[in-house]
Amino acid sequence: MSYKIRSLPKETPFWSAFGLWFLFEPVIARRINANHSTSEWQRFGSDMGDDEDQAFIFVAYRRPESLNWTIPTGDSDLLGGVGAWGTNERKSDETFETFLFMGLGEG
Repeated sequence: MSYKIRSLPKETPFWSAFGLWFLFEPVIARRINANHSTSEWQRFGSDMGDDEDQAFIFVAYRRPESLNWTIPTGDSDLLGGVGAWGTNERKSDETFETFLFMGLGEG
């Protein structure tokens, strides 16, 4: 999946819920030039230049255990983590924020 940061404060609830239902990780790559020398490993999409045009490419898999969870009917409950981990309590996941803090959001 791909993601371009547009309004992180508005999009954070999505990422907090997404991490409950899916395991995901950034795609990491390095360039190989004509002399066959390689660059450092970096997050694919991180060399776009302008910080406002940061793109993320993720590989995501549905958590197998989530296939037995009850999916809420309302968007507010879904974004609030209701149903995840088999409970009706509100909860969130911090995977995306962790990627940002680890410097994977830097170009």
